[in-house]
Amino acid sequence: MVSSLESLRGSSRHGIGFSSSAEPHLASVTTSSTSYRALCRRDINMGHNHNTNNVDIIDIGGGRLKDSLRNMLIARMLDPTKQCVLPSALLSDDHGAMLWTKINRLPDYYQTRDEIALLEVHGKEIADVIPPDCLLIDIGCGDTRKVLPLLVHLDRIKKPVHYYGLDLSLPALQSTLSQLATHNFSHITLHGLWGTFDDAIHFVPTLSPPSTSSYPSPPSSPSCSPGSAPAPAQPPRWFLSLGSILGNDFPEPATKILSRWTALLRPDPTPTPANGPTTTTGDRILLGMDSTTSPTLLWASYHDPQNLFEQFMRNGLQHSNRVLGVNWYRPEDWDVVGVMSTKYVMHQFMFRAKRDVRCEAPGPGPGPGGVVKIEFPKGHEIDCYEAFKFGPEEMGEQFRGAGVREVGRWKAPGSSGIYEYLLCRDTTSQQVNGES
Repeated sequence: MVSSLESLRGSSRHGIGFSSSAEPHLASVTTSSTSYRALCRRDINMGHNHNTNNVDIIDIGGGRLKDSLRNMLIARMLDPTKQCVLPSALLSDDHGAMLWTKINRLPDYYQTRDEIALLEVHGKEIADVIPPDCLLIDIGCGDTRKVLPLLVHLDRIKKPVHYYGLDLSLPALQSTLSQLATHNFSHITLHGLWGTFDDAIHFVPTLSPPSTSSYPSPPSSPSCSPGSAPAPAQPPRWFLSLGSILGNDFPEPATKILSRWTALLRPDPTPTPANGPTTTTGDRILLGMDSTTSPTLLWASYHDPQNLFEQFMRNGLQHSNRVLGVNWYRPEDWDVVGVMSTKYVMHQFMFRAKRDVRCEAPGPGPGPGGVVKIEFPKGHEIDCYEAFKFGPEEMGEQFRGAGVREVGRWKAPGSSGIYEYLLCRDTTSQQVNGES
């Protein structure tokens, strides 16, 4: 791997969520929205059931993933006249998931370890403000070690919730749910969503699980006639963005990406008398972000002696070969370069062409005859895997720009720079803090 310390030019990319290691198929997959809504009316309780075949994984777009990834590649990476970016989704195939499992257990990779510690210390405080029958939508669910402390606390206080893990890799998602099912939760139902972030943003409004009777119906529409049946109860949605997924980009695109998720947040309904002073009844985002500023610590966390990160990056381009149907990427043609920004606290990897790279992939594509032309001159760079480090003040600017406000904050123990922020759209919730 080539290492350098240089200034980065601005670009727009998504944060990334990674999957746990893959296992054989352990859960059924439902594909249609109609059958999905019917499924959600059933009470899928994993209380004393070790058989993960009873956990349904819903195909919200995973079945057409290859087409989605192909479109991402053509739009974001294959035009050398623009700044080229390897879509983060290409990193999250089954082999990438296996490599990521090894990476987040490295001694110098503190991010996962510190976020787990935060949720172990403050998990009960967070669980206390999660309303019953809530939908916990874990975007990029990945390693179950992060969400597990929260689920354990919820189950311990006998608070029923519906957990939905979102992932790109079907085997990894099956593995995630099977691992969670071994904990014999009595009050947590487990579900999987197989697809991309875009798929989830379009699909989440259709979620309507069982056990929602404890929530007030929304106010009647002015167009409703007197005596008509009220709208069904709407359970709160909590989006879990653990592992620096949302917020991980240059400030302007990061705010725009966050805004797509905050647009799904509904205003809080009128609290019922049973709600305590710190109980929430509306939609929330629990957003994790790293604020570490030490260049030495950051460099060590991304440059391991085994070169696992380089293998992880290169696997993303190997994956693009399969998606495009042509072996345009050859390892000997590209260096992997590590970069620290001088404008932001940010580490990034990029690929740099060692020679001219030219190839054609079969269509459909924008080139003559419908082919996909791949042309990278020597020295051309493809950006890949950026890791921004933003503190509370910088994140506050993103929150304001995305139309949400912070109603809770927790910090990992000791000197760690990992935070969890609780966000909502309205201004009525009580502030809750839990810094060590």
